[in-house]
Amino acid sequence: MRDIAIVGAGAAGMMTAALLAEAGLGRRVVVLERRTRAMGKLLITGGGRCNLTNTFEGVRSLADVYPRGHRLMKRLLADFGAAQVREWFARHGVPTVAQADGCVFPRSQRAADVANALWRTAAEGGAEVRTGVDVANCSANTPYY
Repeated sequence: MRDIAIVGAGAAGMMTAALLAEAGLGRRVVVLERRTRAMGKLLITGGGRCNLTNTFEGVRSLADVYPRGHRLMKRLLADFGAAQVREWFARHGVPTVAQADGCVFPRSQRAADVANALWRTAAEGGAEVRTGVDVANCSANTPYY
């Protein structure tokens, strides 16, 4: 079996690492991040509160909110949509709350709780995060993990 390398330790990369770690595939998972800190943008999004998803209440068509990518978003949200996101974070100690505008935040209003849940789940499953790795400048022979 081959190892799995995830490029980028932002929200998507860390969520992928956490889900792979939970899946128990028996593969080594390494997240490679160019910056010196993982999830930096996640920690400041939503004014430090981290908007996790949207309830999509009142949205008649995904084309209204994703005009250029509504077909892809429809497929993606069918597999892991807003309800699944909220359930996953609740199982990992981050209950959520929806605002009147449909934005979903951690009940604590702390983006750090989201980051910690992702980090903890990935680490418990054996995923490793390496920062300061610029994969754009790596060659096929570069031992970056």
